Amino acid sequence: MGIILILHYFMNRKAYADDTVPEKKVNWWAIAGVVLGAVVANLVKWGFPAINGMVVATICFLIGQAVQKK
Repeated sequence: MGIILILHYFMNRKAYADDTVPEKKVNWWAIAGVVLGAVVANLVKWGFPAINGMVVATICFLIGQAVQKK
């Protein structure tokens, strides 16, 4: 899901501009967001599946960003 990459850019825009974005091997929160988003998109029957998946992936990613900053 590209939403995770877009969120990471907008949350760390200054680091991208300065070319000081820290390299990470794996962002487990982003992976969990994509997996949970896919599960929700396939299992939840109300609304639009694609939107539901993106919302869940975004929430998971934002929780991960908040946990990592502490």
